[in-house]
Amino acid sequence: MKLKLPIVTASGLHRVIECPGSTTLSHTNILTKETLEGVERHRILEESLRGWAAGTHENPVPEILKSPDQILHIEAAWVWNVDTGEVRFLGEGIGRAYFTTAPGEVPMTLDLVYKDEAGRVSIVDWKSAGRVPAPVHNWQLAAQAAVVTSHYGLSDVKISILYLNNREQISGVINLAGIEASRLAIKGTISRICTGEESRFKLGPWCTYCGGRSVCPERLSIAQRGIDILRGEASQSLTLVDQWFAVKTALDELTAAKEELDVLMKLQGGGITSDGQEVFLRTTESQYLDSGEAKRLLQEKGIPVPMKDRTTASLIIKK
Repeated sequence: MKLKLPIVTASGLHRVIECPGSTTLSHTNILTKETLEGVERHRILEESLRGWAAGTHENPVPEILKSPDQILHIEAAWVWNVDTGEVRFLGEGIGRAYFTTAPGEVPMTLDLVYKDEAGRVSIVDWKSAGRVPAPVHNWQLAAQAAVVTSHYGLSDVKISILYLNNREQISGVINLAGIEASRLAIKGTISRICTGEESRFKLGPWCTYCGGRSVCPERLSIAQRGIDILRGEASQSLTLVDQWFAVKTALDELTAAKEELDVLMKLQGGGITSDGQEVFLRTTESQYLDSGEAKRLLQEKGIPVPMKDRTTASLIIKK
């Protein structure tokens, strides 16, 4: 199978499975307060875990780890080939720089791989707040389980989600049969997308982080209905529930646009330049430019850069 899609990451698998049409949209990077908070929390946890292993920090997750010796990987990037089932290690602490992926490969970053007190290899995925499917029904964690079971020669693996807002931990076990079933389902969906057989759109929680939401025909159609309702131009055939959902979608879209603009303005490195260009520095999972290059380009324009060295970034210049 040859992928004719943007890179499908493990964190985006839920969206791809539920809303295949989203892969055909022109994607931009979604910037929200929640996204940035999540990125920052991941950065702090990675720094704290490495510091704890080096003896310079307190243990940030005492409910999971008792000794630094339990740690196997921190923020480790892998790819899983859903055509063949093979896995490949990319490296640790590389952000989301998935440039080296090949057709059929699903890249991912595992927040923590460790050995529990019984010596069992386990996976933990940090989540800031937003609820996600339980581990044994989670496409992202099935992909993570695939790389760990393959790398360590295991028949199953314990996987957990740790919600950082309230420290709630939800765990489950995925075995090889479950991983293979997930692989075939993902492979089948991607194959049908590539051949044009699968192009439906479906609204759901995955829309929040979809880079194509601003041009999604399903959302825009419903949002337009909501705007018509607010203007008093609604079709009389719409039920009250349909009207409510349309208005809510319209307001959600307006709120999301406002939040993204607010975030961009906060990240802006100096406003309008002398030649009339607006320059924004924005974090991105795709990492079009590394932070050093982004800094250099901004500094050439004489724009101060309020940004940490490890932040993944891209430079966006608008006339």
